Amino acid sequence: LLGLVASMGFLYPMSRLVKSLVEEKELRLKETLQILGVKPWAYSLSWVIVASIVFLLGSVFVSLVLHINVMSHSSLGYLFALFALFCSAVMGFSFFVAAFFSKAKLAAIMGPISLFVTIVPYWIFFGTNSYEESKGKIFASLLPCTALSFGANILAEFESAEIGVHSWNASQGTYSFNTCLGMLALDTIVYFFFRL
Repeated sequence: LLGLVASMGFLYPMSRLVKSLVEEKELRLKETLQILGVKPWAYSLSWVIVASIVFLLGSVFVSLVLHINVMSHSSLGYLFALFALFCSAVMGFSFFVAAFFSKAKLAAIMGPISLFVTIVPYWIFFGTNSYEESKGKIFASLLPCTALSFGANILAEFESAEIGVHSWNASQGTYSFNTCLGMLALDTIVYFFFRL
């Protein structure tokens, strides 16, 4: 359930990012800036930096609130890593989705819907645990919300045992918490790469 709630919490920032990216495409601001001498890499880097600041603040806030109120047994570093990597994957997904749209209003509606749809494969594996076959889970983790939900389930399992996720148990199971973090990092790279 935490994965679903956290995914829903990032729908609005994702919507704003996708809308802003497509609005700039509509207004042809990138071309105007290039005429003025701005390099394409500087333009892209500026978007990544601005989006990173927004999503980083969100991940810090969510990590602190969860650590203080709900997941006090887990390492704050692992909580932050989960949400920071999820935010970076959502950023990459936002850039990827924005490439398909030319109208900002449509992109603002369809972007969050497409992100929310990425949680659907998680429900196929809902009754499984981290010690069962992981090939399907790894493939499904190429979608950011599904990977977050798998990581949130592992967190919940360790928290219910009053152990929490730490460096000594983050690699337990065939689909471990570290596998989830690795898949979120891979998601980020894949979506940023396919955006180009």
